[in-house]
Amino acid sequence: MFHVLRSSPASASRRLPCACGKGQAPGVCEVPLETFVQAIDELEKRSCKQIAIAGTSKGAEAALPVAARDERVDAVFAMSPTSVVWGNIGPRRDGIAWPERSSWTWKSEPLPFVPTDSSWTTEYANGLVSYRSFFEHCLQRFAKSIPAATIPVEQSRANIVLIAGG
Repeated sequence: MFHVLRSSPASASRRLPCACGKGQAPGVCEVPLETFVQAIDELEKRSCKQIAIAGTSKGAEAALPVAARDERVDAVFAMSPTSVVWGNIGPRRDGIAWPERSSWTWKSEPLPFVPTDSSWTTEYANGLVSYRSFFEHCLQRFAKSIPAATIPVEQSRANIVLIAGG
């Protein structure tokens, strides 16, 4: 989930699903970051004074590179964020999910991403799948992809709040 918020003259927000919405791809696969920039454009036209983005999980993964590319973003609230771009979850409009592709594009170019390892053996913690171990495994296995896939938050002028569990 991804929200673009504005303040002043009156509070407003715009909720943007990353996928599965009307006219959108069935998965989070090569979603243009410009989709979110267009929401910022729309709020700016309404005399917005400040723009904040809030995203959870994949929405947080989108919020951070948007803020790194759009200087109008004043704040980001990223819940369950990541430091890198990951591969797609589900198919794009073409219906194809594999081979794996980037979750996001910018100016029609896929962002570099850390791939996932489909041979990973499922691990459990308290009876639930431990995705933490999955991501740690993928980061270790595909360590060479990390530098290019790292989200350049240092390029953002936004105040960034990262919220994660332990």
